[in-house]
Order: sequence, then structure tokens, then C-alpha cells
Amino acid sequence: MRKLKDNKVLLVSAAILILLLCVYYRKPLGEFALKCRDNAVVKIEEYKEHSVERKAVRAERKAERIAKREEKREAKRLAKEAKKLEEQQNSASVEVQAEEPIVLDTEELIKTRSFSSEELALISEQNGVVLTASDGSRYVTRSFTDEDGNPTMSYMLILESVDGVTFRPCDEYVYSAACVKLFDSPSYINAVKTAGQWEEFKRVGIAENGCYQLVTGEGRILYSNGEHFRRYREDMPLTETINMPAERIELEIDHLNQNPTLPNGCEITSLAMVLNKLGFDVTKENLSDNYLPKAKIGKANFYKEFVGNPRNEDSYGCYAGAIVNAANSYLASQGSSYKAVDYTGSDFKTLLELVEKGKPVIVWTTCYINEDPGYTTKWVVDGEYLVWKANLHCVVLKGFDTEKHTVIVDDPMRATEEYDMTLFIKRFKQFYSQAVVIE
Repeated sequence: MRKLKDNKVLLVSAAILILLLCVYYRKPLGEFALKCRDNAVVKIEEYKEHSVERKAVRAERKAERIAKREEKREAKRLAKEAKKLEEQQNSASVEVQAEEPIVLDTEELIKTRSFSSEELALISEQNGVVLTASDGSRYVTRSFTDEDGNPTMSYMLILESVDGVTFRPCDEYVYSAACVKLFDSPSYINAVKTAGQWEEFKRVGIAENGCYQLVTGEGRILYSNGEHFRRYREDMPLTETINMPAERIELEIDHLNQNPTLPNGCEITSLAMVLNKLGFDVTKENLSDNYLPKAKIGKANFYKEFVGNPRNEDSYGCYAGAIVNAANSYLASQGSSYKAVDYTGSDFKTLLELVEKGKPVIVWTTCYINEDPGYTTKWVVDGEYLVWKANLHCVVLKGFDTEKHTVIVDDPMRATEEYDMTLFIKRFKQFYSQAVVIE
């Protein structure tokens, strides 16, 4: 206990001595503390500077390592592409030699493919005509002048397999939506022609990889990526002058509303209204469920089937071909002599004349008449590139008034509507002048 007290005395004595020394040398404790703090701050800043420098060096080294890796990857990728291209070229050269186009003259075609001279005479000097022989083989006509200066017609066989690419036969016109290159084989190596925008071609084959087999106006068979082609042109005039006597015609049609059962069923509901007028007792639901061809979104070709299901709100719709298919399927089941006829591409005056004769016309227009259609979704089905146009609607054209310059339609979403004829013609043509008539 005494020793502890002695230690306390010594400590107190030492503290008093230090205090006296500080006073004596006029160096307050506060100044000493500030100096210590300043020294500490300097040390910290120096540490930070060194730390930033080290981080910068590490980052630079890391960037160099990444750049080297990317260079190696790019070099490998380019080498791989070069090797692939070389293989394609070698393969193409071999396959083109093996699949050299088969060209027949008129005499050979008559002799070997069961064509008559009368049939061939009808297409004399016409290039790009596609002929189908009795055995299913197809030929393209191409005229030329022989060595003696005489006009001669040749017939090139349309191959269903070229350079190892298999083509699904088809027969429709398509149009180049941009200036695109066309090649002499589906290998896309030798470009022989550049298509002008909206130039017309006959599509005779589609490959799963999206390659189109095209016949030019000169009768050549060429190949191109189908992404840049459309079934309809987008540069066609959107107006039409209607010169008809002053009259008002309105056919009597029992209105059907697509809702609530078919929220996306304007096309099939329009068909039901027309069939009902012709005396067929059929509901829109029956037509939709049992006769309308349908496929899932992204898997459906809207030129011939409905995208989704009319019963679903998130579905899309279909074009005239699907309604023709549905109508003819139903009419055949009823043993009817009526047929659905696709009038797509007709002048609007032709449709008015049909209405004048008592025939209602199913037409495609916009859902909101004051709004333009717009492109939304793209997908590929069986190699064909498809682009969906939004704001689509389908109505029944049942009348017109040439004095007021209006059209009268039965709208499955609304009821009887009367629209300005010029505006309606514009919307009709924006959806490629699609129309269906039951005759």
C-alpha cells in the first residue's frame, strides 16, 4: 500500500515537472498537439498519393492484359471466319459444278415435260414466266438471240437444292424494300445484280435460313437474304379518283359485335356477318374455333393464318388469305357452291361496284381511322421474313354515298359507321388494298 502511494507521488511530481518545463520554454501543449496533428495529416496525404499511384499502375496493367486477350480473341475469330469463307468457296465451287443449271430448248421441253406447243406459244418471248410440268418440275422462261440472230426461248430448271441449301417451293411476287445485292448462288459469294428499291421479283423458293430464290424480270434465277423483301410495296399511291353517278347505297346487314367473346376477332366477325347475310346460320365463335387457321405468335404466317387466337386480347390478327381459307373451309363443309374470292390489289372503285351489285365486301383498314398504321413486330416463319403492321382492323363495306363522298361500313367493334371516302381509301391502300368477297 505504501509502495502504491509512492508511485502516485512520483507520477504527480513528473507531471508537475513537465508542466514547468513547457512554461519555461514557452511551448504550450496545444502547439505541440497541433504539430503532431500536422505531421499526421502529411503522412496520410503521402500515403493516399502512393495508394492512388499504385492503383493506377495496377489498372493500367490490367487494361493491357485485357487488350491482349481481346486481340487474341479477335485474331481467332477472324481466322475462323476466313477458314469458314474458304470452306464455303471451295464447297460452292464444287457444288455449282455438280448442280450446273439444266436448260432446255422448246423442242426438248415439249418432248420431255409434256408441254404442248400451244402452251409454250402463249408465253413466246416472255421472260421470267414460271412453268410447272406434269411431273412437278418447274422452269423459268428466258429469251435470247442465237448465233444466227434468231429469237430463241430457253427454259431453266428451278432446282430445289442449290449449294447444299434446300428450298421450299412457292410462287408469289415480292418487292425489295431497299437496294440489296442478289447473288448467283445461296452462298452469297458472287453478287451479280443490285435490286432497286421496290423492284419486283417472282419468289419461287424459300430456305429455312431465310434465303430467297428469286426470278428476275429477265428470267434469271438469283438468291438474296429475304430480310429486305416484302410481299407488298410501300410506295404505291394512297389516293384514287372515284367517278360514279350520284347515288347512295346501303345494304342491309345484321350487325355482330366481336366483343366480348372475340376481342381480337374483327376479321372472322366480319366474315360471319357476310355469311349470315347470304343465309348461312353460323356464329362468329363457330367460325373462329373450327374453321379459322391459327398459330402462335412468332410461329404464324399472317398471310394464311391468324396470329394467336381471336379469343385472346394479346393476339394480333390476320390478312385476307386466312379469311379466304376459313370461308372456303366452312362453305365446303356446307356443300355450298359459294366461294371466297381474294380481291386484294383491286381498285376501290371495283369494290364499290360489287356493293352496287348487292355484294358486301370484307376490307382491311385501320382500327382508328384518323391514325396511320405502324410497324411493330418482326418474326421469321419457315424462312419467310414477316413484319406486322399495327392498328389493323377489318370491317364490312356495305354502302357508299357518292354525293357526300362517304363510305358506309359495318364495324365489328362499333356498329354502322360512315367515313370520308378519301380517308378510307387511304387506310385501305395502306393495308395493301386487301378485300374478300363471297361469290
